[in-house]
Amino acid sequence: MNKRSGNIKFPTAWWARKVFFFDRKEVKDLISYLATIENPQADEYLLRILNTPPRGISELTSHLAIDWSREHGNSVWAALQDEEIPGGPFHPRPQQRAGIQ
Repeated sequence: MNKRSGNIKFPTAWWARKVFFFDRKEVKDLISYLATIENPQADEYLLRILNTPPRGISELTSHLAIDWSREHGNSVWAALQDEEIPGGPFHPRPQQRAGIQ
């Protein structure tokens, strides 16, 4: 058979098929949770777990928080706690506060 015809199957190395432990989504999420607990100012970890599991934090809210943090030179965590961001996840609107009480 001609090697260029594509009819020959080459063996795949065993390590090419494995999903390594630290490459799993669950492990990366767990590491992100622990890193965020240790240092809430680390934006890369916070953004990974911001809506994992789904918490109802919209994509618009996360983009507003990222933009605010860039403008003010602060972290996304500080942006999410700021009341200037409309509909921030930690600050319900007054109509929602009335329903909570």
